[in-house]
Amino acid sequence: MNHSVQPATARTGRTLLALGAILSLLLTLFSVTISSPSSVLAAGDHCPGGENGAPPGAVNGAEGDSSEQGVTITYGGDPGVLTIMNTNATDATVVFCAKGGTGFDDDGKNSGEMIATLGPDETQTFEFGTEISYFVLYDVTVDEVEEDDAGIVIEKLDEQDEPLAGAIFTVEGKDGVFTTGADGQVCVDGLPQDTTLTVTEIQAPAGYTIADPASQEVETDEDGCDDSAEVTFVNTLDVVEQPELGSITIIKNGVPDGAQDFGFTTTGAGLSSFSLDDDADATLSNEQDFTDLAAGTYTVAESATAGWTLTSIVCSTGGAGDAATRTATITLVAGANVTCTFLNTQITGSGNLPGGGGPPPRGGTLGGNPPLPNTAMLPELTGSAPAALAALLMLFGLGAGAWVTAAEVRRRR
Repeated sequence: MNHSVQPATARTGRTLLALGAILSLLLTLFSVTISSPSSVLAAGDHCPGGENGAPPGAVNGAEGDSSEQGVTITYGGDPGVLTIMNTNATDATVVFCAKGGTGFDDDGKNSGEMIATLGPDETQTFEFGTEISYFVLYDVTVDEVEEDDAGIVIEKLDEQDEPLAGAIFTVEGKDGVFTTGADGQVCVDGLPQDTTLTVTEIQAPAGYTIADPASQEVETDEDGCDDSAEVTFVNTLDVVEQPELGSITIIKNGVPDGAQDFGFTTTGAGLSSFSLDDDADATLSNEQDFTDLAAGTYTVAESATAGWTLTSIVCSTGGAGDAATRTATITLVAGANVTCTFLNTQITGSGNLPGGGGPPPRGGTLGGNPPLPNTAMLPELTGSAPAALAALLMLFGLGAGAWVTAAEVRRRR
């Protein structure tokens, strides 16, 4: 802050009347102007003089300074300029005066008592417009520093007014972060009294959303941590979007249709072993559905079945079948369905003679007119030379018998 001070005119006289006139004139002409409307409040008595013209404690000469209680008044550099600096953390009130030197009109000229009020770490300057013979720092009054013994209790609740632990806050003017405990509270102390500070939630407990608004202003309380909660924040549960679930469908196709059961094994959460067949009986279906499956990789493998060949495994998008390994590998994406069809074909002649004509003729013959004996029914002759000879004899005998029978029929006609 800068102040301009115009010098007053002091006139001396030898009579009381002259002194009165001079005093009146001094009061009229002497004035103090301040560039910023806050500090110098009034002018009072003149600087008292001593035998040498300067009072005790005066600073003489072109440069010098005087300090008291963290307040320093300095004269130097620019002629006629006094600088006052308050280094305290609180306001300071300073009483001082200045005496004019050769630049003043008359010998008795001085500023009179001057009062300046400076805020914390504030500097003000006073310009007198002429050189100063000396200045005096009379008195300094510094406001007491209030102890930082106030506190704030922060409380965190859910929508059911239940305490929440793990919420993290910051407090304006206070270093560090502060986390609520199991009771949903945290106390922040060591704060200045009767001060409004901003409390901000910077992280909500897991599964919850930061309060809205995230910041609140609260006035500190000298009761500190002994008082009830000063500020309360309420958190709501996070709205978590659940991923879409998918499904897998396995279809059994047997050629021909039949009651044969086919077993399957699986891998992947949500799948389990199962069996299918391909007939009209609803006891065992030809289709297996697995639903509510998370995205991921699954496998379905068909066990080998006697008399049947696994011909193919055909899957929709997301699946791949390998008949050689009898396995369908399925890469399921969220919300999708993959269908795989296992095609099995019955081995030709399985359990029948070639031609698939059903069970062999009964009675030990191969059929014909007349029926031929079935040498396969004679296990003791199978696979040896006597068996071949016996077969020829049987065929020859049967053939001759048939010829005789035919001749007998013609004779009787």
